Amino acid sequence: MRGALLMVMCTAGCAAPVTEVAWRACPITRTADGRDIDDGGVDVSIEVRGASTREISIGHFPGACRGETAEASRLVCSDPHVDVRYELSWARASPDTLRVEQREYAVPDRDGVPPATAPTVSRVVATVDVGNARLTQGKAQCP
Repeated sequence: MRGALLMVMCTAGCAAPVTEVAWRACPITRTADGRDIDDGGVDVSIEVRGASTREISIGHFPGACRGETAEASRLVCSDPHVDVRYELSWARASPDTLRVEQREYAVPDRDGVPPATAPTVSRVVATVDVGNARLTQGKAQCP
């Protein structure tokens, strides 16, 4: 009985902690002095919630952003007036590291031309230590 009890405690206590990862894409609708902006774009950050919460600013993108995968590990930002589509993604780079990447794709300047499949720019914009945590998709709200 005592051996079984110790095994149950270790199973419950030894599980990897859970870390939530969430995109925060907040549309800019007003200037600092309160004037309206028709299309101010989107400020994007990624929020990592585990033992502590960290918010990492990724950048400002034109137009609007939307989740692109069921797991929401990819965010796509675009504007019909801009000839670049931005794709942001997060993935586990190693057992204890989360990597956030930004890719830029050229948008064709005329109809009937297929979109580019290879990015024109690809770079790592953030690396976050997440320990051995199990990553899950979280939800983030704009202030």
